[in-house]
Amino acid sequence: MVSDHCAGGDALSLKVCSFDLDDTLYPEAEFVRGGLRAAEAELSSVIGRDCTSLFLSALEEGGPSWVFDRGLAAIGVQRDEALLARLVNAFRTHRPSITPHPGVVELLDALKRRGLALALITDGPLEVQQSKWAALPLGPFFDLVVFTADVHGKSCPKPDTAAFRLVEERLGAHGSEVVHAGDNPARDFPAPDALGWRTVRVRFPQGYHISDPDPLGSGRIEVFSVRELQRVIEGMCLD
Repeated sequence: MVSDHCAGGDALSLKVCSFDLDDTLYPEAEFVRGGLRAAEAELSSVIGRDCTSLFLSALEEGGPSWVFDRGLAAIGVQRDEALLARLVNAFRTHRPSITPHPGVVELLDALKRRGLALALITDGPLEVQQSKWAALPLGPFFDLVVFTADVHGKSCPKPDTAAFRLVEERLGAHGSEVVHAGDNPARDFPAPDALGWRTVRVRFPQGYHISDPDPLGSGRIEVFSVRELQRVIEGMCLD
């Protein structure tokens, strides 16, 4: 359950702050680059050639879409489903070396000191998201962590409302008492919009969804730095 008061004794209008993970609390590009390095090492061992920077170069040249196919084509290696499966496995199972966005630790600490409960809602394969979360030093700040791949034993990826309803159930807050911060307008906001939550879109530099259109148009609060995100959420405490 959540605290009834802000640090200064003022009644909370906001009780819970929910966060997406990838490109919200840390730069997803760090995980992607680490995974591609692992895939390069796997490919090198399979074909007996040094493939260092192969997929990273493909990423820089054409983005993350079809990066394995484009990398293989660049060195004349035929696409093979078994090989592709090995590369994907290497990517997903590598040990992440990732760090929070600068200022995120301070943000979370400030929100906790204000009496807010913190929740994480993250999409993706369960083992992958768990490994990311374990690599980040953020766990102690959070009251609830929800992996959408395992909500009551079922996969309920965003924009399904199940993970968001679980936050309401476990933390005892509903509607405008909750704010969700995320980066992907197509996945992060339909559920909280439907539940009457407040929302904040983060558009941090190099985010994969920074230019994606938002169905809500200009009606959603947007922030471009962690410091700005903190100001917005703290302002909601006393609305």
